[in-house]
Amino acid sequence: EEARVALEADTPETPIWVNGDATRLTQVVDNFLTNALKFTNAGGTVRVAAGVEGGRAALSVRDTGIGIAPEDLPSVFDVFAQADKSLDRSRGGMGLGLAIVKGLVELHGGTAEARSDGLGRGTEMSVTLPLEQELPALARVARGARAPLGRRRVLVVEDNRDSAESLGLLLRLSGYEVRLAHTGDAGVAAAFLR
Repeated sequence: EEARVALEADTPETPIWVNGDATRLTQVVDNFLTNALKFTNAGGTVRVAAGVEGGRAALSVRDTGIGIAPEDLPSVFDVFAQADKSLDRSRGGMGLGLAIVKGLVELHGGTAEARSDGLGRGTEMSVTLPLEQELPALARVARGARAPLGRRRVLVVEDNRDSAESLGLLLRLSGYEVRLAHTGDAGVAAAFLR
């Protein structure tokens, strides 16, 4: 909301199961969302899509941001690779995030890929992971039956704005009402606001 970037989500009605480290896979999604937000200007859109493609779980994050030059696409997952080659690198980052993403996804038996139609045409980052069979106990639960979240609120207190915003996006996608604070004092004040 602060960046004035629209978030769209296209997720399936039924769960897609993968066998993996939830913390590390969340780190992958967090990195994709952080980069999409960082490189998409106000008025742009970030679209998250999940599904099954070619017998594998697939997740993609597509933005309408600055895009990637064709000559840079083959190296975006390399250590210290950066799309922002300006001297001030005002959008931040050390060029490690996507290299870590690729390593984490490959450790899970998956693939990571970047696509862009060029500068100014946005970027799509995607991963695929091996599907896991649904657990028999969970198969008995009615499809699409999720407990309504009601009005669950979460306060995220984090001084790193990119991390706070990414976590906020993930929580909103899960149906939570999210408030962000970037200092301890602001967090304490926000905790007592209704």
